[in-house]
Amino acid sequence: MTMKSESGDSVEQRIAVRAYEMWMRRGAPISDGKDDWFAARMEIQAELMMAGASPAKRKAKVAKSQASTTSRTKVKSEGRRAQA
Repeated sequence: MTMKSESGDSVEQRIAVRAYEMWMRRGAPISDGKDDWFAARMEIQAELMMAGASPAKRKAKVAKSQASTTSRTKVKSEGRRAQA
């Protein structure tokens, strides 16, 4: 059974789109895409869990999720630059 989001897209489709967007924001580097897929999946799952939460809680959770994803990506990209 495929889960559907409020917009009617499957969760897998939303994850794929979000992962692609993340990859493009990073400059479309050569990679296997697992990091972007994992981060996108975490964001989408958080969004789905927050669907029933109050607007204030929802906003706080989104900000926390985005901050952790941004810092994780930044650390990885700095590590790659140091290796180059």
